[in-house]
Amino acid sequence: MTITIEQKDRAPFRACYRADETEMVTQLATHAQVSEQNQTRIKSLAADLITLIRAEEAQGTWQLKQLLQDYDLSTEEGVALMCLAEALLRVPDTATADHLIADKLASADWSSHAGLNRPLFINAAAWGLMLGKQTVGGSAKPQHWHEGHQKLISRLGVPTVRVALRSAMKALGELFIFGESIETAVKKSLKNARELEYYSFDMLGEAACTDAQADHYFNHYLNTIKELARPDNKPTSPAISVKLSALHPTYRPLKQRRVVQELYPMLLSLCHAAMNAEVSLCLDAEESDRLELSLDLLEKLFDEPSLKHWDGLGVAVQAYQKRAYPLLEWLAERAVRAGRKLQVRLVKGAYWDAEIKACQVSGLNDFPVFTRKLNTDISYLACARFLLDQRDRIYPHFATHNAQTLASILEMSGPDHAGFEIQRLHGMGEIVQRRIRREFGVPSRVYAPVGAHTHLLPYLVRRLLENGANSSFVSKVAHSEQTIDELTEDPVVSFKALPETGNPRIARPTHLFMPERLNSSGVDFSDREEVAALHQNMAEACSIQLPVVVHPVIAGSPPNNIDGANISVINPADHDDYLGEMSQSSASQAQY
Repeated sequence: MTITIEQKDRAPFRACYRADETEMVTQLATHAQVSEQNQTRIKSLAADLITLIRAEEAQGTWQLKQLLQDYDLSTEEGVALMCLAEALLRVPDTATADHLIADKLASADWSSHAGLNRPLFINAAAWGLMLGKQTVGGSAKPQHWHEGHQKLISRLGVPTVRVALRSAMKALGELFIFGESIETAVKKSLKNARELEYYSFDMLGEAACTDAQADHYFNHYLNTIKELARPDNKPTSPAISVKLSALHPTYRPLKQRRVVQELYPMLLSLCHAAMNAEVSLCLDAEESDRLELSLDLLEKLFDEPSLKHWDGLGVAVQAYQKRAYPLLEWLAERAVRAGRKLQVRLVKGAYWDAEIKACQVSGLNDFPVFTRKLNTDISYLACARFLLDQRDRIYPHFATHNAQTLASILEMSGPDHAGFEIQRLHGMGEIVQRRIRREFGVPSRVYAPVGAHTHLLPYLVRRLLENGANSSFVSKVAHSEQTIDELTEDPVVSFKALPETGNPRIARPTHLFMPERLNSSGVDFSDREEVAALHQNMAEACSIQLPVVVHPVIAGSPPNNIDGANISVINPADHDDYLGEMSQSSASQAQY
């Protein structure tokens, strides 16, 4: 296996991979900072947008946000509902389904989610789940549980609850999924068509584990592009997101040569199909350790002569990565060098929890992502300003529901508000983007997930983690105790008031087990310079003249006499490779 590091122009963002968070945010804050006059206008517009959001919430029309708010993953009910939503659609036999329902419903207090002041949608879900809990043997009755309810339960029985819950879980999936097939999704987009509103279709599904799965996803993407190309049934300015890890079962840093060799022809054929169909294609964001591998493929597409005049190629950039800003600088420079315009979808990031934990488990020197939501907001604004300054070579897509972020982008874009678009998730943020389209003439795009409900769980978890967390704007805006002034505060101003930049509640990877001990240090196999150094050390070790004879070391030196016979040592990966001999210490020597 060989990892190439010859791309010298990637050095600036490589240096920021696991850089010091304080230094990074301090630098980014200088790019994100605005004047007091700009701040006043941003705060005023953001306040107007928040007022719109809260008015919509009062009318009970933002169902997805209400669900994310009420059943986030910090609650037992949220976890139980997530498990039911995913597993009930997969369980084939009724006996297992009944056990699952009994287990999950009995583990949570559903009555806490019902009340006179709760939206109808949330109340219906809560009462349905309470009913199910009582039917399958829950002991405690919720407040105001009438005798009539008990009679109804005894008459319905568990099978009826099972059918009802399956239907409820499918209804839950419909809040997240735009269509179960691309055909239904296209019809829905045409039916919902509005001026300056477009759609980007995301095929649900995670990383492929086998060649068969990779082939399935490839054909799925190809068929989707063909459907979007139909002249009699084509949405305006359609786009598709492609997850590269879905196209190859070993899409990992250490398989770089194989992945590029085998995956690039498939990716190129998808790009050709998208170009001919006049469909934009965005390389979706992945975990941070896969970034350079994605860039290897992107560079080959940049230099592909057959794609030279196609401006539909795009890439998603995650602002929560410390490398985001220098990565955008690299992308802009490569776009100029290739003589083409690149589309960039700026997101805040969807794998934060996994990034933090993977880094701690591996014992790496620092995190690749920011540890505070506030720091990500600053990074996003700094990246947004850069993209707006590069509109001659980059077409930016700003994906966010945060009112302060949207207001900042509109202020930074200048008086014409041209040359970019904003994006939202299906089921969220519609009223805000409608206002921006009408008042500022800025196009908006709906990120529309497409796929069967059986593929819902990974997508559902990411949405719950992103938007259900206490630190997210979607969660905060629903709480009346959060004032508009607090929600519209400039993140740079908030950052300057922090006692420390990083989140003190998150242990650095090296300090994970402190004060007992330091964490063991791991090898960062996604850092090509570190892997190259490891290869060099291995090469030096292999240069030792073989065979060798080694002895035990006792109390700092080899023993004077060796009791046992030498043991032959062979390479476990190649039994024909004789390395030498070793002697073992005796029992008496070991007790020294």
